[in-house]
Order: sequence, then structure tokens, then C-alpha cells
Amino acid sequence: MQNVSSDATREGAATRFSVVVPLEYHREKWRDCLRHWLAQTLPRQWFELIVVLPPDFPNEELALFPEGNLIVVPSKSGHDVTLAAIGAARARGEFIFFTEAHCWPESDVLEKCLEKFAAEPHLAGFSCRSMRITHNRLSEVEADMYDADIEYGMTTHPWLKILDQCFVTRRDAYEICGGLKPDLGHFAEWYLAASYYRHNLVIGYLPDARFHHFYIGELRDLEVFTRDFANGEMRFFCEYALARDDQLLAPPAEWWLRGNFDRDLVASLCLAARIGVRRWRLALCGIGALVRWTVPSLVGAKFTRFDASVRRRAAFVWLSLARALPNRAHLAKRFKSYIASLIHEARIDYLAGTQSGTSVEPTAASWNIFTGRAAGLHSRETYEAMPFRWSDTTAVLCSWMPAGSHVIRIECLPVRSLSNRCIAFFLDENEIPTEKISVVGNTIRITVDVPESGPVRLAWLCTRFLVLRDRRRLGLPIRRIECLQACASRASAVAESNEPVALIA
Repeated sequence: MQNVSSDATREGAATRFSVVVPLEYHREKWRDCLRHWLAQTLPRQWFELIVVLPPDFPNEELALFPEGNLIVVPSKSGHDVTLAAIGAARARGEFIFFTEAHCWPESDVLEKCLEKFAAEPHLAGFSCRSMRITHNRLSEVEADMYDADIEYGMTTHPWLKILDQCFVTRRDAYEICGGLKPDLGHFAEWYLAASYYRHNLVIGYLPDARFHHFYIGELRDLEVFTRDFANGEMRFFCEYALARDDQLLAPPAEWWLRGNFDRDLVASLCLAARIGVRRWRLALCGIGALVRWTVPSLVGAKFTRFDASVRRRAAFVWLSLARALPNRAHLAKRFKSYIASLIHEARIDYLAGTQSGTSVEPTAASWNIFTGRAAGLHSRETYEAMPFRWSDTTAVLCSWMPAGSHVIRIECLPVRSLSNRCIAFFLDENEIPTEKISVVGNTIRITVDVPESGPVRLAWLCTRFLVLRDRRRLGLPIRRIECLQACASRASAVAESNEPVALIA
């Protein structure tokens, strides 16, 4: 098979569609896929078929297809997102069509897509309709789960509209959005959909253009895909600058709690808890904190990874038992539980194996409670449209601070009463005297002296705030932290004005 297409297809002006088919995860259906693409009712010279091969694909089998009908692009990568990105880079058509090798279109798909673009020129692209093909009980519950997700994305979700098994886009829109990011794995599909939304590019849905999707119903394939998606998701939040404060792609709970894997930070919590035990109002909280944090301070993420692994293995056992029973609803429940436990384990494994995003830079921005280095803080929430984070009864936040005298101002939500008798603060494991802590309404002001510039740790221990049907140990509902500089040269001015020098929301 030559790496060329027919002369008609090479005519740039005649090429309307570039169909990209990565031959990975083909599930032995790639022949059906290519045959149905070559049987389109749209004139053959109007589209090119770009087939991207993984390194281990026996390309001599492509000789089954007429010479010149395929553009064959070998690749050193075996990941289908990478293959799709390579194929898109070779595309010359006005529209790029992404699909998968275990899916095949009905004969009029390209014709209907061309009509859709002509009728609605404001659309940057759209996804087609995915029709399930199942062959065993596991493939049926797999299809049920994904069909529900697809239906939600296509009809309800504001931007999660890209379905990579049958998505067509204007090429210029795809390039404006930066294209697929292979280093994000299968999460690249979500990232691309969010990028279209950020650029105000509209993605539609064309249910009349139908694809047949083969669900294999094999746990091994599902595990590989699920872990790859979770790894790409965590890589995005840890390494992409845009993820630091992204309202479209909300981080999962595991990402928010990643600081709990830091043994140094957790050791600070344990030390604060031991000191707090000596104060009778905080004694029970200190004992509870020691129970929760002593093991993580000794073994780091090992315990959390072990717990996630045990939960995933238990879910697998329950799923195996459910497969032996005739109840489909029970099988579907255990299947979803297993996938959820697999995602949780994959996220924990990735975060435990990387230190990305945990360093403290010499800038006041590291005080940000939503992106800074912290342990003992729960996930981000909103209260009357205001973002905030609950702390545990014991928590620590690490920041870089210049030498000098400072006032740290902690603004909390008005949902619990505060008293310095029920809160103890620590700076670098040293308890801050009560006279340097003042509580006025929902605001806590702490005066600290930093002997030399560098990273510092602010830890606290407080009584628990009880909320009905919330099993978390809730401490302070922190909205933001301000650092009010009060060094010698400006101490009097700041004391009079209380004007924030650095505000981190």
C-alpha cells in the first residue's frame, strides 16, 4: 500500500472532508470501518481517508482495499489520541472528521454533515449519533453507562459536546483551539471541548448522522482506557497553567486533597495536634487529629494508595459475583462501582507519584487557598456564589513570605461563630501566642514575625463544626487569606489604614 491517495483526492479544492481513522483499539472491526467509509454516497473525490497506523499494525492487510483510496500514515506511537492528532495535521479538507476504528458510519453520514454545515454556518462542528452494538452482558451495561453520558453531554451539558468516535469540525476552528493534546491521553477530548467553549465556538449535535459503535465488553480494555483517561485528567490539573483556576474543568476531590500526601506538611499537622492536646478546649480535637494524621505522616501516600487498591479489588470481586447472576440492574450497579473505584485508584496513583504543583515559589500568590500547597483542606465549594474551602479541624497552608512583621488576615464565611479560645495557630510548628490573634466577626487577624525570607507554614487546630448529614470534620470555612505587610518602614501607615499590600483571593 502506497502512502498516497488518488489524484482526485489530492486536489485540495475538491477535498471537503478529511476523515481521520486511527487504527488502534480497532477490536477487529477496522475492515468494516474502512469499507463503510469508502461506501459513502458523497462523491469519492470530495473526501480523503487518512489511516494512521500504530507501530505494531500489519499494514500489509491494507492491500485488501483498492490502491489509492487511503492515505496511510505510519506512527511510532500506539496511542489513538496521538494517532488522531497526527492524522489531523495531515488533513487538507475544509472539515476534519474524527472517528475510531471500531465504529463505522451509515452510507449517508458525510452527505448529511455537508448539508448541516451549509444550513447552519455558525456551527464550528458537531457530533453524530452513536448506535450501540453489543454482544455480551458486560458490553450491554458498558453501553448503558456510556449512552447515558453521551445523552447528557449532547443534550444537557453546556460544552461537553465532542464525541471522538463521530465528531466533525471545521479545520480552522480545530486549529484555533490548539487541536488534540496527545500528552493528555483520552482526557484530550474533554480539554478540546472546553477549548471550543472558551473560544465561543458552537458545537452542535446531528442525531440523523448515525454511527455504529462496537462495545467489546472486556474488562481489560476498559481498565486501560479508564486509567489512561484518569492519568490525563490529573496531568492536566498538575501541569497545565490554565488548570490552576479553571471553572470549566473542575478538579476532582483527589486533586484537592493531594497535599495530604506530603509527609512534611502532614508532620506539621501532627505537631500542631500534639501541642493542642495540652489545651483542654482543644484536647479532643488534637487527639482525633493525631489518630487521623499519624500514619500518613509516617508513610505518606502509601496508606491512601493501599486503601484505594483494596477498594478497587473489592469492587472487582463484587462485579465478578454479579456477572454470575441474571439480574442486569445489579450487574450495572456493580459495574459502575468498579469503574468509579478504578478511577479513584488511578488518580491517587498518579498524584502520589508526582510532586508537580507542590513547590512554594517566592511570591505572595502561594497564599491562594485554591492553588497553594496545603494539607487538611477539603474540596472547593461555593456559598451564595462565593468560592471557599472548608478546612479540617487541623490544617496547614505553606507560603513564601519576606522577612519582617506581618498581619495574616483570614476571612471566613458567616456560617459558624469564631473565638480565639477555640482556635490555636502555629507558624513553623511554633504556637502563636493568643494575644497576637484577634477574632472580629468572621475575620481572624494574626500578627507574625518572620525572621528571614522563605517558605513558612501556617497551621491551625480548632473545634469541630457539626453539619447535619455531613460526615467530614469541618473546621474553618475559609474564603480568602490576605497578607498585610507591617515591616518596620511601613508599620505605622499600615496600622492606621489596614490597607492590604497583597490580596490573594
